[in-house]
Amino acid sequence: MQTSWGHSSAVVFLALTACSLAPVDVTGGPGTLCADGIQNGAETDVDCGGGTCPACAAGMSCESERDCASRICASSLCQAPTCSDGMRNGNETDQDCGGDACPGCVNGRGCNSGSDCASGTCSAGICSDPVGQAVATGKDHTCLLTTSGGVLCWGANGNGQLGIGTVINKSAPAQVTGLTSGITAIAAGGFLSCALNRSGGVLCWGLNVGDGTPRIRNVPTPVTGLSSGATAISVGREHACALTAAGNVLCWGANSFGELGDGTTLNRYSPGPVLRPTSGVKAISTAGRQTCALTEAGSVYCWGYYNNSTCPTPLLIPGLPADVIAVASGPSSFTCALTSGGAPWCWGSNSYGMLGDGTTADRYSPGPVVGLPSGVADLSTTRYGVCARTAAGTALCWGANSDGEIGDGSTVDRPVPTAVSGLSSGVASLSIGGDGRHNCALTTSGKVFCWGYNFQGQLGDGTSVNRHLPVEVIGF
Repeated sequence: MQTSWGHSSAVVFLALTACSLAPVDVTGGPGTLCADGIQNGAETDVDCGGGTCPACAAGMSCESERDCASRICASSLCQAPTCSDGMRNGNETDQDCGGDACPGCVNGRGCNSGSDCASGTCSAGICSDPVGQAVATGKDHTCLLTTSGGVLCWGANGNGQLGIGTVINKSAPAQVTGLTSGITAIAAGGFLSCALNRSGGVLCWGLNVGDGTPRIRNVPTPVTGLSSGATAISVGREHACALTAAGNVLCWGANSFGELGDGTTLNRYSPGPVLRPTSGVKAISTAGRQTCALTEAGSVYCWGYYNNSTCPTPLLIPGLPADVIAVASGPSSFTCALTSGGAPWCWGSNSYGMLGDGTTADRYSPGPVVGLPSGVADLSTTRYGVCARTAAGTALCWGANSDGEIGDGSTVDRPVPTAVSGLSSGVASLSIGGDGRHNCALTTSGKVFCWGYNFQGQLGDGTSVNRHLPVEVIGF
């Protein structure tokens, strides 16, 4: 009896002792612990795989693709995702493309932003051809701002003015490094391009970018002191200017003709204020070696190589109508202004008829352009010419035409406004600025057409052949 009691007590004690320990599942069932540091149950490696634990990382054991986070099991090991594995994995936005590690996706594939797309444009989550919002022409290159806020450039690139990380020319649009979205305005000049972002920050690439050095930069570079607060930018041959929200003008770059407006002819490689006007400026226009500013009161000031003279101190321009709403600097010492009634007035050098008065005689006081229909909406200049867009969407040009920059199919200079062939309607805007011998227009459908000089591929049609009639830029 005593012996039997002792034996029973021992059994009970062992049972209680067993119940006091953590349960160990040796069946591989739902009780498997996925964080115990042991490969057990149905796990294919320590604490992963097997259908009940998290998928395994690359390099860990697997039996099928379901055991792997990448969904790739080869030679019984989970593999890292690649851009050629036929799957959408990693941070790819579509199969084998997009994200920060794979090539940009072709049109029709999924995307999160323009950087995921070969075209640089992501619309409603799908890669698509870019649609133009604004176009800017430089001396021998062109840039486009897309509706998604990205920037594309093409043409000459000897000074990195395309912003693509090289100095190789491109005869078709190329994505500017890092600028796939967030840009609100662009400008192009002789050897420099600039962009304005949503924060009012200015970035430039090419020659004299405003970072405190004269070095060439072939990718967008922040301009010193202008990380925010800018509202407009304009670029000349080797200098640039920015307009601030306070109505001030800051310029930088080459200054041999006084194009910085600071009263000197000394180059300056970071932004500095012009002598006047010191406030109340609402628009700026820079081309060649000249800059002009329009104030809220309707006054126009110009400086640099103005009226064939070096003018380092901004001059108040007399003789203009009181209702000037826009100003366009010409690269070759001529200037035009636009009134609220849609009438252009031009003055300065006129060797190729760029004043639009039917003559080639220089005139240093403002006068009206002849033969234009009423309702001009905006103006654009080339090295020796001017173009106008009417409110009806018609494009007309006048001045030099040796390279076909009038766009009428000839190479005959035109001292009076002449219709651009094929652009009698549907023009949304003309190119911004211009230091070269080509023109571009943006249509209401977002397409871009260019014409004129094309030796460096600045027309964007994939060739280097001059065009006397507008041609569509590739990819739009």
